[in-house]
Amino acid sequence: TSVTLKLDDGSPLLVTRSVSIDDVDTARGKVWLLAAGWQPSESQFALSTKFVPILLGMLGPNRQLAPESIAVGDALEGDEVATEPGFIDLDDGTKIAVNLNPVESQTAPIDLDRIAEFGAVVSSPATREQDETAERALRDIELEARQGWWQWLILATLGLIAAETIVAAKNRSSGEVESA
Repeated sequence: TSVTLKLDDGSPLLVTRSVSIDDVDTARGKVWLLAAGWQPSESQFALSTKFVPILLGMLGPNRQLAPESIAVGDALEGDEVATEPGFIDLDDGTKIAVNLNPVESQTAPIDLDRIAEFGAVVSSPATREQDETAERALRDIELEARQGWWQWLILATLGLIAAETIVAAKNRSSGEVESA
């Protein structure tokens, strides 16, 4: 019996014991005892960053090796070629994993010159800056065009004020004549 993990106060959290099925001295397996529950209210162990590595360490010696794997496009038996990812059952009962080519998972940025070699149109930084300036100017013009109605609203308001002033002046002058 050995204490694999201890709490801060020294009490055991995870205890390991080697066991054998028969009376032979060689160990045939291990028993792991967790001295807390899995629930977060009982222990924060399952939420710890060390949880997964410890579980992998516990299962490590007993993990089975992954079956043989090939990439999409690799040849199988005879003329057969793996065309899509997944698992393939061979005639002898063996399962083979068909994965994407590891090159397809590379996420490092590619140089612009290399992209241009594939026929993609790549603009220079100066051209991009000119395009951005032109786009910004076009956006400003569109914004002004959408906001142009307020000028007509001000003109109409000024027209109404002028008309009201004229009507008020006429009423005032006609009111003075009647009262005299």
